[in-house]
Amino acid sequence: MIDDPDFVSGKTVGTQTHNDKCVFRRSDGRCSVQVYGDESGAGAWTYKPFYCIAFPIVVCDGVLTFDDYQQGIARCCSIVDEHAAPLIDSCKDELEYILGKEGYGELLLLRDRYAAEGTK
Repeated sequence: MIDDPDFVSGKTVGTQTHNDKCVFRRSDGRCSVQVYGDESGAGAWTYKPFYCIAFPIVVCDGVLTFDDYQQGIARCCSIVDEHAAPLIDSCKDELEYILGKEGYGELLLLRDRYAAEGTK
């Protein structure tokens, strides 16, 4: 366990890896915890830890940001160059989970306001 002020408890324990992959990653690339939640009817994210659901969105030094740890390695956790959607749109589900629908809506308003001010 590691001290980490970005976690509510102030502590963190990382997901274990085996052969450089998350121990919960199945051979088809899907998360076994998420698949179990989905197949049990409980919901895909019911059993997943918060930061696993949020990834690649992370909190680092109190700032919500994109973790480029898997950039260019894992298509499921990377910004894909041939994809035209910005991160704020492509990670909508994760951002709504973290911020709530209302918070995500506020984020979109801030983006739109910033874009409009940048064009003046």
